[in-house]
Amino acid sequence: MQESLFLSFTWYTYAIMLPTIAFFGWLALPFALFASIIAFMLGTIYLVKVHSNKRLSNNPEEPYLKSYAKRLGLDKLIKSEEDIEKFYKFTGPDFDWPPEFDIHARGLVISYIIHPDHWFVEGEGEELATNTLAYHRLLKSNELDSSKGSHVLIMNGQIKHYGGEISGDEYNHLLEQHPGMFYVPVKEQPPILIRR
Repeated sequence: MQESLFLSFTWYTYAIMLPTIAFFGWLALPFALFASIIAFMLGTIYLVKVHSNKRLSNNPEEPYLKSYAKRLGLDKLIKSEEDIEKFYKFTGPDFDWPPEFDIHARGLVISYIIHPDHWFVEGEGEELATNTLAYHRLLKSNELDSSKGSHVLIMNGQIKHYGGEISGDEYNHLLEQHPGMFYVPVKEQPPILIRR
């Protein structure tokens, strides 16, 4: 409604009032001034509305970050708004936790992104977070094919290749070449319970 009113007043101001002033001279000036003021006010309101909508959808501003943090339960795990913004920039506005992620798994992914270990190479924390989320997504969607191998190499959130079980030295060599990669079983392994 405001947009069409703004556009009609803008058209009215430039298409009708300017020729009227030119034809009638100073007699039409008060009416033209009044119409120009209304068009200017409606235009300002419209531009402020458009600008505020863009700000909420594209920029992580304070109120949006708070609702984002609350929706994901980050407010319980992250105290700094700067860290929430860092997590937001990594995940984006449409991110949601996999349903099976408990608070510990969420905390691990968050720490990979916000406070990676000091021995990680540059970008290794983000790579670990990406691959952790990708592995759980692939497990739950049954996209991993056990007929191709018992393990899978995941890099940049994508399956690179399948293979068999490897030794610790081979794993370390692979990790040196591709920091943050995942070489994991195709089938989810149940946790080992130890009774005493």
